Amino acid sequence: MTLTRSMRLMLDIAGQTDQSDEMTLTADGADDRSIIVPGPTESPNDLEVALTLAKNQLKMLYLVADGAVTVKTNSKDAADDTFTLAANVPIVWYEGSGLANPFTADVTKLFMLTDETDDVTVDIRILVDATA
Repeated sequence: MTLTRSMRLMLDIAGQTDQSDEMTLTADGADDRSIIVPGPTESPNDLEVALTLAKNQLKMLYLVADGAVTVKTNSKDAADDTFTLAANVPIVWYEGSGLANPFTADVTKLFMLTDETDDVTVDIRILVDATA
């Protein structure tokens, strides 16, 4: 089954013409989830999240949180990759973006930690080529 995601980018410069572009991305596998990361008073340790991803299968990554959070891959102490998210500032990558794949190794789990007083919700949207 083919899965489709559309991404819209818009640039608005005051006094100039706005520009917007839309990309349609397709793949045969997806992982869409929202993770609640407890604030440090509830859980002072990194939240471990089961997620398996072969980096060569990645077609799209959209990662955003409603508060500051650190996301580490595979190990909380010796992570392969670390993403530091500011509130409502997404990390966006897609095949063909001209940027390097954000993962340097296959992912077996994630570790998430926040210093926010309240819980933080992390939204993960992934497209993969599950047959690669």
